[in-house]
Amino acid sequence: MPSRVVAFLLALSGFAAAAHTAVADTPASPPEFEWAISAAGPEHDKTRGLAVDPDGNVLVTGEFTGTAAFGDHKRTAVGSMDFFIAK
Repeated sequence: MPSRVVAFLLALSGFAAAAHTAVADTPASPPEFEWAISAAGPEHDKTRGLAVDPDGNVLVTGEFTGTAAFGDHKRTAVGSMDFFIAK
């Protein structure tokens, strides 16, 4: 089975972009890129953890301030910073 490479593209402060890439397993040959999703907010957002469940679903945890968009879903932090868990 090819490795799953997940790229998280985060826009920081509306001026610069950073890419956080996580690989779910370590193969002998380079992994095949499958997909990417953008989770972006105008302020601080960071991926903290990544896991793959037995069905192959990718789960990711992290933190953000202000409002962050996950696909069509927007969330606003309660207080100065909030966390997310996404599948």
